[in-house]
Amino acid sequence: VHGVNPTNQGYEFSWTLDEDPRVAQGNNIKETGSFFKCLNQKGVILSGKKFEMIFDYTPDVVGTHESFWKFEIPNSKISHYFALVGTVTDPNVFFDVGMVNFGPLLIGGRNKKVIKLKNIEHTPFTFAFNKESIKGSPDYGDSLSIHPMSGTVSADSEIPIEIRFAPGQEISYNYNLTCNVKRKARPLKLNVKGIGYTLQHKVLLNHNQVPINAEGEHTIDFGDIFTNETVSYTHLTLPTIYSVQISVVAVSLKKK
Repeated sequence: VHGVNPTNQGYEFSWTLDEDPRVAQGNNIKETGSFFKCLNQKGVILSGKKFEMIFDYTPDVVGTHESFWKFEIPNSKISHYFALVGTVTDPNVFFDVGMVNFGPLLIGGRNKKVIKLKNIEHTPFTFAFNKESIKGSPDYGDSLSIHPMSGTVSADSEIPIEIRFAPGQEISYNYNLTCNVKRKARPLKLNVKGIGYTLQHKVLLNHNQVPINAEGEHTIDFGDIFTNETVSYTHLTLPTIYSVQISVVAVSLKKK
């Protein structure tokens, strides 16, 4: 704002923060005048000169904000009222995905996935993941890690976020990560799932479900067969939902 003095003598001026008239009338209006600040509330405008009057607007919540100010020239008993209005929108900063699913992973194994934090605004924004959300349930231990945990995503750019999963127990994992971005009204959310499992080293033989192991010999009865006849045996069962490769070696054939 510029004030101009066209007269032949200088004059003093002052700016005073005034109360929102709706608040004075008892209306339920949130006071947001503190978001506005006049950096030179008093001064002198010399004859034939102009004076730059600066107002700062530093909101910390999304929405439209108003502030009412009174401009006075005491010596001339002149006053005038001004309304300052500012609007803040939620920064357009977001993850490129809403969920990461690692699926089944062997206990002791490690896997990682990379997502992107995007910023399509013209200003940079700082971010920080909530440490408690990365821990998840007490049963999870330190199975999940994020890199980087905090930083700055530049204007009109994106930054890779590496998520590492190393299950320590044979359970299903379900994390709801939160990431705080400066000036966003609400934190960003990211769901991460995974399953820890161990191999069940048990192969069952015959319909009787007899366990077999590598140390002992086990008999498979093909019954009576003719020369050059082929007989197949399929009663080997591996009780697991995961793909596992097994091998069977015939040690000897016994005659009855």
